[in-house]
Amino acid sequence: MENTKATVSLFFELGREKNDNTYPVKLTVYFEGDKRRYRTGCDLTDLQWRKMNSCNLRDDDLKTIKRKLNARKEKAENIIDKISLFSFEEFEGLFFHEKKIRQSVDLKSLFEDYIEKLKGAGRIGTATLYQCASHSILDFKQNVKIKDITLKFLEEYELYLLGNGHRSR
Repeated sequence: MENTKATVSLFFELGREKNDNTYPVKLTVYFEGDKRRYRTGCDLTDLQWRKMNSCNLRDDDLKTIKRKLNARKEKAENIIDKISLFSFEEFEGLFFHEKKIRQSVDLKSLFEDYIEKLKGAGRIGTATLYQCASHSILDFKQNVKIKDITLKFLEEYELYLLGNGHRSR
């Protein structure tokens, strides 16, 4: 018996109106009678959705949105093609993997990787600047993760620098 393949489509969720008269566009993955919907981060009005799916799309902003949505759909299709025996769990792990890695990575390792890349490219001066920035931030707070870098964090870091005699430009 041949394994059935999962399919992907974009879904305009009319039942979930937001305060600004927009509705979410979701990525829907279907497999053997089951479906799961995933947020795309895109909300459109009913009119925008209809225009975006018309034959004569002329609005440049909607064209850009359509390209981004189609790119997410294509990414999902490519991942499905790589899975030999489809499961939603494996799909989600692969589809959201990059985002999870970025959020869990600590700032120190990102700095170190980039500094090595700069040194390898002979950009020693720039590598030194990144090294100084890394030391400064890590002196302020150890074990910083990417997800910790928020506006509040940056404001506190600025106060820390000003309190230690660093001038503001």
